Amino acid sequence: MRAGYSIENAWREAKKDVIQQYGMESDMAVEMRQMIHQMDCNVPLEQLLEDFAERSRIEDVEQFAGIFSYAKRSGGDFTAIMGNTVRQMADRMELQETIETALTARKMEQKVMNVIPLFILAFVNVTSGSFLEALYGNVAGVLIMTGCLILYGLAYLWSEKIVRRIGESIC
Repeated sequence: MRAGYSIENAWREAKKDVIQQYGMESDMAVEMRQMIHQMDCNVPLEQLLEDFAERSRIEDVEQFAGIFSYAKRSGGDFTAIMGNTVRQMADRMELQETIETALTARKMEQKVMNVIPLFILAFVNVTSGSFLEALYGNVAGVLIMTGCLILYGLAYLWSEKIVRRIGESIC
């Protein structure tokens, strides 16, 4: 559109970019070919986008279709409105990717923290086995270590719950 194309011609040009980026048989390329065919049959692009949004049930597509229809009807600076909309959508996607990356890192940290006590016990057993004999060789040591095992299990369950809730609140 910035190059002076009408919105319909810009959509036809965008199809070429989609095919180049995702391939001829990608879902989006097939969808765009169908939309262009319907545009050739005089179906308005805003109607096609609204139909696609309804079928896809993707929030970003629904918002784009709504803004597209409004901008087309309002008669304002269509190119600026669409450019701003696309920038905001790209920023939101980038933020979502950043959050997902941070969540994945936290999940990995949680897994590492869950296994560290086992590695510490294995290390102590290999380097100073007599130290562990005092803990497991009598009733008091067994009771204390059983209590520690229960606390370790509770901490594991708690950390799983925290990570699951964070993931649910983000998604």
